[in-house]
Amino acid sequence: MSQHEEAPEIQLVVKRFQALMKQNGLTAYELSMRSGVDQSVISRILKKGRREFTVITLLKLIDGLDITPAAFFDGWDRGAV
Repeated sequence: MSQHEEAPEIQLVVKRFQALMKQNGLTAYELSMRSGVDQSVISRILKKGRREFTVITLLKLIDGLDITPAAFFDGWDRGAV
C-alpha cells in the first residue's frame, strides 16, 4: 500500500460511522456534542481526504453513538458494515 492509499479498514470504519449516524439521525455537530470530539475532526473523518485519527478519538465517537466498541465492530468478520 502506498503512502497515499487508504487502508480498507479505515474505509469500513468511516462507512460504519456514516451508517450509524444516519440510522440515529445524527449530524456531525450532534455527534460532536455527544462525543466531545471537535466537529472539524468528525468532518475530516467522514469526508475523503484526511482520515487520520487516534484510537481514543475512535472510542469517543463510538461512545457518542451510545454503543459499545463490540457493537460497533460486530459483523465485520462476515463483511457487514
